[in-house]
Amino acid sequence: MTASMTEWNTTQLDAETMKADCPWRRFFARSLDLLICSTINGLFMGAILRINLLDRSFLLSLVDIYMSFGILFLLEPLLLSRFGTTPGKWILGISLSKIDGGNLSYGEGFSRLCYVFWRGYGFQIPIYNLVRLYKSYALCREEGEMSWDTETLYHVQPNRWYRVIGFIAAYGVVMCISVGASFWGSSPLHVGAITQQEFVENYNQDAKFLSKNRHKKDALIFTEGNNIYTLSESPFFEDDLTAIFIDKDIPAKMEITETDGIVTALTITHEVPASADSISTYEQPRLLSIRNLLYAQKGFHRGFLPPQTTFTLTDNGKTVTANPVVMMVDHPVESFTGTLEGWEMTQTISYDREAYSYWSPLEMIQKNEEGPEATQPYTMTFSLKKVN
Repeated sequence: MTASMTEWNTTQLDAETMKADCPWRRFFARSLDLLICSTINGLFMGAILRINLLDRSFLLSLVDIYMSFGILFLLEPLLLSRFGTTPGKWILGISLSKIDGGNLSYGEGFSRLCYVFWRGYGFQIPIYNLVRLYKSYALCREEGEMSWDTETLYHVQPNRWYRVIGFIAAYGVVMCISVGASFWGSSPLHVGAITQQEFVENYNQDAKFLSKNRHKKDALIFTEGNNIYTLSESPFFEDDLTAIFIDKDIPAKMEITETDGIVTALTITHEVPASADSISTYEQPRLLSIRNLLYAQKGFHRGFLPPQTTFTLTDNGKTVTANPVVMMVDHPVESFTGTLEGWEMTQTISYDREAYSYWSPLEMIQKNEEGPEATQPYTMTFSLKKVN
C-alpha cells in the first residue's frame, strides 16, 4: 500500500473507474479485513485474558463479532485516510478515493463504514444480516454502486491469478494466528521448573479456561504439613445426574513433592470401598495435572503437538505410542506406565470389573444392576515423577 493514490489512475473518471460492480471481490476483501480484526480481538482475549474462544455460547460469539467490528471501526477509517485502501482491498486490487483523487478523511471513512454496517451487514443481526448481504450483492451486481459509495471513487485493478493466491495465503496465515490465539489461552501460565504455587496457579487457570458453560465437580485437595490446599473444581459435562451419582464424601487427594523449591513429583490417589454404587474416576484432574505440570516443562509448553512416547499397559503387557494427554483420554481406567522427556507417568487402577462398568460420557464407574457384588475396593494412583 502507498500513501499516494497516483498509481491508481485517479485522473480518469470513466465509468469503469467510478463503478465497482465486483461484489465478490468486495465481499472477500472485507471478509479478510474482518478476519484480521477478529484475530486481533482473539489475541487479546485468548492470549492475554485467557478466555476460551473455542467454547463460546451463541450470545458470546455474537459479542465477539461486534467487538471485531468495533476494531474495524477504529482501523478502516484510519487506513483509508492514510493509504486509500485496507489489507483485504489491497490484496484484491481495490482502492478508494474522493472524486478529486484525494484520500477520504477519517470522518468520511467512519461515516462510510457506518453505512456498510447498517445497509450491508444489517447491524449483524442474525437472519437480517443475510438479507442485507444478498440485497447488497444484487445491487452491486446491477448498478455497481452502493448507498455508501456516494462521492466515493473506486479504483479496481484487473483481476489476476496472483491476487487469488495472495488472498488465499493471507487468509490462511491469519486463520492460523487466530486458531493459535485460541489455543494459547490454555497453555500454562508458568513454564520450566515450577514451584508448587506456580503449579496451583497453572491448574486453577486451566480449570477456569475449560469450565465455561459446564458443570463442575471433583475439587482436589492436597496437604503440606498441617496446611490443606484446594485446587479449583475441574470441568465436567453438563448433566444434573452427576450431582446424584458422584459421592463427594470420598474425594481424591493430591500430594506434591518439591526438591529445592521445584515440583519434582505429583501423585493423585483415590480409594472407594466396594459397597459404593458409583465412583468418580477423576479423569479431568489427571488431565489438568498433565497439562499444567508435565506440559509446563521445557520441551512441552506451548506445543500444539506434544511429543509421543511408548506406554506399556500393565495388565496385558501391550504397548501404545501416544502423547500423554491422548493416553490418558484413551485409557482412563487402565493401568500403564511410560517415560518421556525425563518424566515418568504411571497409572495404577484396580476395581472389580465384573461388578462395575465404566461410563465414558459421565466419567464414572457405575455398579452393574444385575452384576455380582464387588469383592474389592476401587483404588487409583496416578503419578508424574521426574526421573532425571
